[in-house]
Amino acid sequence: MLSVSSFNSELSQLLTEAIDTIGLKKLVVTNCSKDSQIKSVFDQLGYRYLKEFRGNRYFIDTLDSETKLEKKTARYVKAAEKLGITYHSVNSVSDLARTFDELKHLHNIKWRQPDHPSIFDNTSFNRFHTSILQALLVSEKLSLIAVKKGEQTIAVNYSIISGNDLVFYQSGVDTSFKPNISPGMLLHCAQLRQARTLKLKYYDFLLSKPPTYKEGITEHSQPIYGFTFHKSSFTFFFQCWRNAIMKILSNLRVQFLGERHGK
Repeated sequence: MLSVSSFNSELSQLLTEAIDTIGLKKLVVTNCSKDSQIKSVFDQLGYRYLKEFRGNRYFIDTLDSETKLEKKTARYVKAAEKLGITYHSVNSVSDLARTFDELKHLHNIKWRQPDHPSIFDNTSFNRFHTSILQALLVSEKLSLIAVKKGEQTIAVNYSIISGNDLVFYQSGVDTSFKPNISPGMLLHCAQLRQARTLKLKYYDFLLSKPPTYKEGITEHSQPIYGFTFHKSSFTFFFQCWRNAIMKILSNLRVQFLGERHGK
């Protein structure tokens, strides 16, 4: 299912006819705002829905002045200037693979554990991002920036332009670098400046459940939900009862285990 930025009556009718044609009984939407176009269409079609909070989308409006992010990193920016820290934005295919390899290396050092592999240890995840990087660069949708001290790369930030947003997706940071000038935060500032240069509206930190560090560096957030739309009232009420019973059983289990450990 595709969604567009402007949703007129013709597109609404087209989607309605498609839903009727396939006889859709149930649809699960994992990340959706409460006033999204998809929800509006299913409301109009009379579908009942269950809603579950998934987290908040955190973002900075590039038109905001004196942002939390810039205030919190002001002293790091000055310290970085004194240390001769430089910023390098990837603009050529020749620099792309090397810089992304540095990101993965730094990310793995921090997050890889014997019983907890890094996300880049996932073959499918790694292959997917490696395959789309060049296409993103060529289409001017990639913002891959590295922070360096001389020839040493101490952090890399991987962000993607989507619509009117610059979306932060992944990073790698050398946490052993001294003095601690918060290179990851320096890169967020660099990406915010990049978003302003490109005249994008938001620097977007995507979805996280509170509490999160993103609350301290962004001014704006938007609640995001998972929706399950039901055509049949019977299946809707059945799911409501099932969820209620599962919640009760889960609470009883937690209470029982707590009492056992207390003994």
